[in-house]
Amino acid sequence: MTDNQGYGTGDVTEYYEETPPDIEDRETNPWPSQPLRVVSATQEEAPQYGSCMTWTVPQAGTGQPVQILQRRLRRNEARLYLVSLPTITTLIAAPAVPASGVAQYNNTGQPVTVTVTGGTVTGIAVNGTATGLTSGPILVPANGTITLTYSVAPTWTWATSALGSIVINSRLDPLQGANPQGATYAVAGQQFLTWESQQPVYAVAIGGNAIVSVLDEAYAER
Repeated sequence: MTDNQGYGTGDVTEYYEETPPDIEDRETNPWPSQPLRVVSATQEEAPQYGSCMTWTVPQAGTGQPVQILQRRLRRNEARLYLVSLPTITTLIAAPAVPASGVAQYNNTGQPVTVTVTGGTVTGIAVNGTATGLTSGPILVPANGTITLTYSVAPTWTWATSALGSIVINSRLDPLQGANPQGATYAVAGQQFLTWESQQPVYAVAIGGNAIVSVLDEAYAER
């Protein structure tokens, strides 16, 4: 039963449901919703850009520090690998050349490079084992022996060797000159740093030239 205006006043035997307004109808909603890209905080997305470069890093005081990383606002990370380091050789006081066939001990407590020149040498042995050489640099381990067999005595020099290092800084000025200031690394053949800063990186080497490889990853600029 309904009244004159169409409103129910008695028992309801049928239901009428109005169609909801279309929110996308521009006449009633001039600002329709637009899809938005939602990125979860845990969603992982690979960096869009990557660059690879190998640099020769000059010795401090003899060459200008090299910029091995540029400034990148949306850097993900850069991985730096120390491919090789220079070898620093230091001459030390050498003992007198012993008589032919007499072993000379290396009692310096560290490996030494013995360079034999001149004379008439027929054999050089290290720790009693023939090297097959009659001249040139010979590595003698700490507490080891070197034995020369000769008819005319040669001369020799003794030297110690050590790896150099690399010094990095996000600024150029502290690396200039013979005594650079920054972070120092001295382990070659492996990754030595992961750089996640926007800042650039400059480098110089100690003891000679070094070689550094760089893998740099970044996201696209917004």
